[in-house]
Amino acid sequence: MQFYDLLEISQTNPYLNKAINIIAEAFSTCEIKSYDEKGNEVENCELKKLLLNPNPNQNFIEFSKEFVRKLLVYGFVYQYPYHDNHAYNLRLDKNPQLYNLNSANIDFINESKISQITPSANFNYHYNSTKWSGLSTKEIIPYIDFLQDSKNKFKGISRIESLKNELKTIHLSDQANESFLKLTGSIVVSQKPVSGGGDEMAEPVNIMRKSFNKEEKSDSELLEEKLHTKGLGQQRQIFVSQFPLEVQALTKDIKDSNFNEFKDFAGRLIYSIYNIPLGYYEQSKFNNRDADKLELYESVVIPIATNLQDSINSTYNYKNKIKLSYDHLTIFEKKRAESKKIQTEQQNAIIEQLDKLKEKGYLTEKEVKQKLQNHGII
Repeated sequence: MQFYDLLEISQTNPYLNKAINIIAEAFSTCEIKSYDEKGNEVENCELKKLLLNPNPNQNFIEFSKEFVRKLLVYGFVYQYPYHDNHAYNLRLDKNPQLYNLNSANIDFINESKISQITPSANFNYHYNSTKWSGLSTKEIIPYIDFLQDSKNKFKGISRIESLKNELKTIHLSDQANESFLKLTGSIVVSQKPVSGGGDEMAEPVNIMRKSFNKEEKSDSELLEEKLHTKGLGQQRQIFVSQFPLEVQALTKDIKDSNFNEFKDFAGRLIYSIYNIPLGYYEQSKFNNRDADKLELYESVVIPIATNLQDSINSTYNYKNKIKLSYDHLTIFEKKRAESKKIQTEQQNAIIEQLDKLKEKGYLTEKEVKQKLQNHGII
């Protein structure tokens, strides 16, 4: 599996493509919020404007989906702050742009000399026929998926590398199923051995008399012609033999192999590698979907979003800080409502217990008030 093929593989393998799309679609549902130093939400924010429209070709949804796909496919992705005037790359008042670089097009300079203590590295970037030479890791915003490359700390390890066998299984299973469809109805015909066994073949059946007149057709040819005129060939050629024959369907062995089970196992492992709840794979019922979504956001999506927002805030060092928020989603509204309900029930139980203790004279009014304060009830 070649490094530069990873993006194409992720788009052509249906299981891998769907798994990454699930995460990318979920990631893109965030709201971009901006807060000042006092924690007050700010609507008019230059950093927020940049993310909403990072470059002339993409809005935030398109940009974020591309970011997630490249991160999960290659194991790392670089975002490149750009301005026609290099000095303004990070100047939000000069309308800079932001791009997700394609990791496959990054060519490190003297990569073999990079060590764990190398502070930065230079690389060339190829885009179609254009080459940007001498870029530095100091100029980009780097993101690592889950593990650094041991040979180059500025790169990440792709999870796809651990899925080579599963991707091959899916590919070969699809090929086998395609062959099954193409060969359905096709047979192999061989001469039938005599019943005693061995290599001796049965005697020819005496229906194949050949006329001595070369212009006349043989009995077998006449029979073949008659069968075809009856439409029994069903657009296939019929041959009549003078020997007893054995017939074997070409699809017999393929039919006996359940390739869909192989694909199912591989698909489940792909979802597992990307920490996607199996409910997404199994198309879980409505009652379980909220739990699956909550797990996906909390264990996969929000950590990626936190990484992006923190890296953006750190790089631009703007007075306001942006946050990628999912609080508006129904699953989190339900979670907050459930938490509030549980909290209320717990507080009512505490109040009831303290009232009983006060009635029995075990606590004074002042002591009850203090305990209510300790529990955050008043």
